[in-house]
Amino acid sequence: MSVDSIIGKCNSPDGESSSSTYTSKAAKLRQRFARGKKPRIQKYDGPPVYMAVDAEWETLERELGVDRERIHLLTLQFELECAGRRISELFVVDSANRSARMRFASAIRLVLKKARKAGVITEWPDRLTVFGHFLRADVTTFFDFWARKDEFDSIGKTFTARSLSVALGEEELPELHDRKRAQHKEALILPGDDGMPELIRVRFVDTLLLTPGRASLDTVGQFLGVPKVELPSGYTKDRMRKFFREQPEAFRTYAMRDVDITLTYGIRMAEFARENGLSDLPATLAGFGPALLRRQAAGDGVDLNSALGLRIETRTLFHEHTRRYRTVKQLASITSRQLFEEFAAAAYLGGRNECFFCGPSSEDVYYDYDLPAAYTTAMCAIRPLDYEGIRTSKDLGEFEAGILGLAHVRFRFPDGTRFPCLPARTDHGLMFPVEGESVCASPELVVARRLGAEIEIVNGLIIPWASDDRLFEPFTRMIQQKRRDAQAVYGKGSLEDKLFKEIGNSLYGKTAQGVHPKRVFNSRKGLTEELRPSAITNPYFAAYVTSFIRAVVGEQIAGVPANRTVISVTTDGFLTDAPLEEIDTSGSLCAAFLELRQRLSGEDVILEEKHRVRQVVAMRTRGQLTAKDIEGFQIVLAKAGVKPPAEAEGQNEYMLDLYLERQPGQRHAYKSLISSREMWIAERDMTSILRESRLNLEFDMKRCPERPVEREVRGRQHLAFSTKPWRSVQEALEVRARFDGWRKGALGTGRVLKTLKDYDDWVAYCGQTARIGPPGRGIGLRRDGTRGVLKRLFLRAFVRGEWGISNEGWTYKELASFFEHKGIKMSETDVKNAKRDNAPLVEVKLICNDEAVSFLRVALENFSDFELFRVFDADELQKVRREILL
Repeated sequence: MSVDSIIGKCNSPDGESSSSTYTSKAAKLRQRFARGKKPRIQKYDGPPVYMAVDAEWETLERELGVDRERIHLLTLQFELECAGRRISELFVVDSANRSARMRFASAIRLVLKKARKAGVITEWPDRLTVFGHFLRADVTTFFDFWARKDEFDSIGKTFTARSLSVALGEEELPELHDRKRAQHKEALILPGDDGMPELIRVRFVDTLLLTPGRASLDTVGQFLGVPKVELPSGYTKDRMRKFFREQPEAFRTYAMRDVDITLTYGIRMAEFARENGLSDLPATLAGFGPALLRRQAAGDGVDLNSALGLRIETRTLFHEHTRRYRTVKQLASITSRQLFEEFAAAAYLGGRNECFFCGPSSEDVYYDYDLPAAYTTAMCAIRPLDYEGIRTSKDLGEFEAGILGLAHVRFRFPDGTRFPCLPARTDHGLMFPVEGESVCASPELVVARRLGAEIEIVNGLIIPWASDDRLFEPFTRMIQQKRRDAQAVYGKGSLEDKLFKEIGNSLYGKTAQGVHPKRVFNSRKGLTEELRPSAITNPYFAAYVTSFIRAVVGEQIAGVPANRTVISVTTDGFLTDAPLEEIDTSGSLCAAFLELRQRLSGEDVILEEKHRVRQVVAMRTRGQLTAKDIEGFQIVLAKAGVKPPAEAEGQNEYMLDLYLERQPGQRHAYKSLISSREMWIAERDMTSILRESRLNLEFDMKRCPERPVEREVRGRQHLAFSTKPWRSVQEALEVRARFDGWRKGALGTGRVLKTLKDYDDWVAYCGQTARIGPPGRGIGLRRDGTRGVLKRLFLRAFVRGEWGISNEGWTYKELASFFEHKGIKMSETDVKNAKRDNAPLVEVKLICNDEAVSFLRVALENFSDFELFRVFDADELQKVRREILL
């Protein structure tokens, strides 16, 4: 069949309706299928039918008069499998016009007919699962997608669509199975063998959401042993038209391999779900966790909803569109759990992420350690809660590591504490000051007491365990056993091994889903709304588990000898030059974690080494690079949120150059895909956009810099410094705000911390701004420095005749001319402005520096009675007198 005939058929009146006529589809169907001839669902007992779709295109350069990028669609590839038999088809489009594109139903119908004719299927199936790897890139290339865009769901930055009988997965279950009746459906109508129309339900599944770590198709192919076809030399992904036209057969081989990998992986995941007792394939890998947990609980005779403090509510709703009532069942917290959920949510704080050292380290051996299976292990400490037995307590002794206690506390650690462990939430993440307030759980209070902290409980809750049954332990044991079995059969690091690892790790995330507000795009409504809780969300569990892991890591870094350096901590691991045998892991939290590890797997390993390097370059939180590696060990690479360009040969080398050669105000250009929301609202093709953002690889000031040095790295000198904890969150936030101003150009030009001079300039700026006081009075430190501050205060005193400065015998013009003649910029307008109501005369205590001395030498020539104690404290005034010889 020719391309023209295919396109013509797809756009014929007998095909699926276009975007302009889709709304009348129901009316046309009613006319076409009279009474007794409604589309039927033919009972199908054959093997499942799977299909995969993939598209190849080239992004066009933006043209004159066109306000957006668009794509030139080259081909659509399909592959269908039933009972091990396969058939494939490649449809050529080769056009940038949307009108030339195929429709969903037309394309699928053609493939099904070809499969029926070839004997791949012997009858029409009643349902069809269509896979795509990153479906957002593929389904949007169909002609009628935008007319039907509200039938798709936006999950994980891609689009999927549900079928009649298959829900998205447990992660979408604040409502239960009754919700399925209200779902939008994808349906395909085909003529039956007897001429009666038959309805096939179609489900779109994105295999990207079912891969460990959202792996690329190339990685999936390696997992399956079906590698992607490499582009021939001289061809690139951004110039696919050239490849398509110059080597059509090679192009076909390349394109069909992609759809083959997608179909093979999709089928493998469907089999994986069935092998693990699930009748339906969840839409995401994270959806396996809750589904398997419920199955495990049901097999053990555990009422999971009761253990989670949930009940099923039945509600009757009126649907305006259908004008009918419907009954919906929803999960809701029991009243006794609801009463203190806000307290629990406030105690849920996430992981500990800090950078304790900045710049290039000395050359030594640095070890990157992780807690093994941190969160899945901590989950096994969880037991069902007695919500009706919740009680208040201010007795610190009751808040033990094995007790689920939540507390709002005031605290103070002893001076010299290297790593305080009580978290304080800020807009810039968690901080760990020496003193302040915290809302946390009992594990961290145990560690804080061990570190000598003075703690006052302002409000505290003890939530008793209802029983000693470990709620998540059977699930974790099952996952770990399946991992061991997978490793024995397929090897460590195999697809099956990684699948079970991610399923186990994702369960914790589901207990925390929706605890704190998170905005997501709802493609059914075209709105951004809050992510709903999962079916197993529990803020009490989330708060305890995260506190437990923070406490274990906090106890471990506190156990690093004082002569060793801790570079950084990231969630469940840390980077240090301390060998494992030097780290004190004898604390109560380490013992509790080790007990759980032994209970689960019989292991007595509390830390695992992930990386080892010779020299580290630490930039900021989640930003560590390798300056010198150690042969045979993996390097440390955390990019601080920077996305290196695809053409960069080595990401570590790229980041090192970027950091060491950075300049004030530098912009970083990178390509990123437009978002699902942008695509949906503007009905745009999926294209890449070149974006620019201010490069920020400076230290994040979560800790106070100290002991600066310059150290050689890669043949150049660069600033390095260690840190200490801030006294309070307020102090940290004030310094951070000043640092943001300093690096962004408060003095006229931006700055970076690369040299000792940069560091000294920053310290001077920070100290001076702190002495000047709060903003809003018009005397702040600007590009004219301390001289400008003194000038503004001097003029305000002059026009008022205060601070010993007499204005008799001086006109404004004469005063300005005097200072101008002495090399200090001043105008008559400056003097006039000093008399405004919004220019108050306030005392400050400045630091005496060269700029201050140069101004005072001039001012004191004619105004020797200037009361300098108004602007300097006693110590700084002595410096002034020595410099000017008063």
